[in-house]
Amino acid sequence: MGNNLRRKRPVIIRRQSTKRRRRSEQQHPGDSGTANVIYSDWTTVTFTSSGAVYSGSINAPKLTAEVLDKSEIGVYERTIIAFPSASTTYSKLPYSNESRWVKIDLEVGKIIIRSNVNSISTYRYVLIPGGVQASAAVTRPDLSNYRDVVRF
Repeated sequence: MGNNLRRKRPVIIRRQSTKRRRRSEQQHPGDSGTANVIYSDWTTVTFTSSGAVYSGSINAPKLTAEVLDKSEIGVYERTIIAFPSASTTYSKLPYSNESRWVKIDLEVGKIIIRSNVNSISTYRYVLIPGGVQASAAVTRPDLSNYRDVVRF
């Protein structure tokens, strides 16, 4: 009885040398990974009281109508506590806990922060402009139509 099994050739995977990879990256650097992300410095906001609500605002000149319609917008609070031990906390707005709530309103050119307590925190915003609309990102060819498949 003969052996009908064929021997497979081993697959050899060669890693690109570090020197070659660096040269390739220099010639074709690719995207930086940050797209067109816009962020502000940490800024102190002056709050004014109107009864039980404190309000303050951040000027955001890059917050346009288009950005409001098509982007991800994040507003963050940084609180530095010195006592009993030094610590820093970061919170994405809006949020609420047992004793405090913080809300945001977005307008063209401005971010309004409202809270039930006067804040000693600093704030920043991050704007991540949209790229391709999710519903427009995937178009599939009609697989029963050869010409559609070829065009795809």
